[in-house]
Amino acid sequence: YTPTSTAYIPYSTKSWGDGTSTTLQGYVYTAVTLPADGWYIVSLNAYTTGSVSLRHLEGGSYPVLQTQTLGSGWKDYPYMAYFTAGTHYFYWTFSAYAYVSKITVDSYP
Repeated sequence: YTPTSTAYIPYSTKSWGDGTSTTLQGYVYTAVTLPADGWYIVSLNAYTTGSVSLRHLEGGSYPVLQTQTLGSGWKDYPYMAYFTAGTHYFYWTFSAYAYVSKITVDSYP
């Protein structure tokens, strides 16, 4: 599913989804509208030397759903969970400088 809003990329003038990497300083977020209740895989593709934490807006706060440290290089940081239909806001934080190429949200299976 395509994010319904532009991913917010701080300290950058590049537009999201232009097919290039974008340098980030600390975080990126996006929103997506899911058509039905079900299992979804939310994934971020990024290059970083530190950890990546995924947060999800719930009741006015962004609790951490998962933190991954996969080592240096381009990696996918997937997360699978059951989400209800409607708009969801996802927010990733980085412990080190990061380059992000894409965010995807896919239904499972």
